[in-house]
Amino acid sequence: MEIKPLGNRVLVLINKELKTKSGIILSAREESADEKPIKCEVLEVGEKVTEVKKGDKVIINKYCGSTVERVDEFVSKRIIDFKDILLVFKDE
Repeated sequence: MEIKPLGNRVLVLINKELKTKSGIILSAREESADEKPIKCEVLEVGEKVTEVKKGDKVIINKYCGSTVERVDEFVSKRIIDFKDILLVFKDE
């Protein structure tokens, strides 16, 4: 199934499984009390979005947008409004 956001919407991939530098996997479940923003990857952008592109890494608020597809317990795709993006990582 292909998902194409409309207008100023952005489709992001959220991976809640984090690795430390030594390789230890830390899982941050969505129902946890952790209120930190989430780092995710842009999968698709709507036609009105020019500030980010497919492949960019962005930070979003934890509870913004709607989950459109859950891959597993830790990975999901969410459709968000562009204004919910807090910052963009341009060089990684």
